[in-house]
Amino acid sequence: MDNLHLNSEETENMRACFSKLSYVINRLDGIVDKTLTKELKDVMEIMNNSYKRVFELEESSEEENYEILDKISGKFNFKSVWSTGIQGKNLNDKFPENITTLSYYGMSEKVEMSNKEYVTYLDLWKAADKLIARGEDSDHIFIEDFNKNKEGDFELRTGS
Repeated sequence: MDNLHLNSEETENMRACFSKLSYVINRLDGIVDKTLTKELKDVMEIMNNSYKRVFELEESSEEENYEILDKISGKFNFKSVWSTGIQGKNLNDKFPENITTLSYYGMSEKVEMSNKEYVTYLDLWKAADKLIARGEDSDHIFIEDFNKNKEGDFELRTGS
């Protein structure tokens, strides 16, 4: 399995498991037999060594993604931060829904298609950035999602 790859949620879950296991082992220390505690520590070490490469790959992939997003943000002078989970290298992929307008707190922005065939995630970022800039809310600049409402329109969801 030379090409084992975990998505960001799986990576975080594994990290949380290691942390929790370490916590449980430390709590058991002095309560249970020392040989059992040592066995658990040995298992923890084997697991850490086994997943070390995966975590390193995930971290380097994450750093690469941030670099791509920073370059795009700089190129378009964005005031917002892309935080949807869609990787920077995939911003030119087709958004899976038909969308022409994006709304945000009573404002709307036409989504311009850069390739004339379909709307990309980058097209959505451009529209979202314009809405965020017009909204003058300097705290909620993190683009988290595009939610379809009951009427079938899309609303921008941001965070801080």
